[in-house]
Amino acid sequence: MKKTTDIIPIKWFVLFTKPRHELKVLERLISFGIDAYTPTQIVTRQWSDRKKKITIALLPSMVLVNLENKDPNIVFDIPGVVRYLFDQGKRAVVSNAEVVAMQCYPKQYITD
Repeated sequence: MKKTTDIIPIKWFVLFTKPRHELKVLERLISFGIDAYTPTQIVTRQWSDRKKKITIALLPSMVLVNLENKDPNIVFDIPGVVRYLFDQGKRAVVSNAEVVAMQCYPKQYITD
């Protein structure tokens, strides 16, 4: 039986992407075998001739990645990835509890 101190918490790192490339980068990371997440929202946008529901990222230009036992530089092979977010000289870490809370938050339809 493992002690609670032996359990390593899951760490998520924040990647910056090119503007409005969040969903494409997310798709590419997942197809590359990397655990990734970005919270999204469905909004209704109106053009002069129609209304359309589109999916947008709630964190502009950011994607969260979980790189357990993988090289952190592997993400730069994905087109659209710019860099990691840093906090005090280290890659910024988001706890697994925060990511789970974002995943459980209900998606709503919002009209702009």
